[in-house]
Amino acid sequence: MPTAIHKLCQTAINSTRAHPWTPVLEYLTQHHGSSSGTQLSSDLLKCDDEGRTPLSLAVQGGAPEMIVRAMLSVENGACEIEDHDGWLPIHWACKRPTTHTVNTTDNTPYCPQHQILTHLTQANPTSIVTATKNTLQTPLHVALTHYANTRTVDTLSYLVGGGNVRGTLPNEVLGLVDGQGRLALHCAVG
Repeated sequence: MPTAIHKLCQTAINSTRAHPWTPVLEYLTQHHGSSSGTQLSSDLLKCDDEGRTPLSLAVQGGAPEMIVRAMLSVENGACEIEDHDGWLPIHWACKRPTTHTVNTTDNTPYCPQHQILTHLTQANPTSIVTATKNTLQTPLHVALTHYANTRTVDTLSYLVGGGNVRGTLPNEVLGLVDGQGRLALHCAVG
């Protein structure tokens, strides 16, 4: 059953407004730390009819990094819940195209998707090597199957390196095959 936060995320995804995610951030800010904070935490763990938590829905819908960070600050357990297809939020993040921008404070390159991946793997370190149930694809498989030409070296290095998760070796990530017997590098070339 979709919660209020699910509905706000869906509205943001379908919106043509300039800043569609503002109501979601306002809702999270108003309810986090208040007497309804426990309910918000519980709502962030609930799934809609497709098995998606608000975090999965937000990541799938292209929410800005600050929305993902805000949701994880309230309830980081949401990044461990698979949808009906066995996808974690990190899989959805890897399916999105990578955008590049410049940090307006110091003019350094900034990649919001890389920041989202970092937040998700810090909250759920094993997700970096978790395969989806339906296709057995790891986040690296997904990233190289969808919009591979938009990936930054930093993002690919992060995924190949296991998200800097202690004990995860690049060979472990690169050696995982999907349901079709393909290595992630096979996905990059078609």
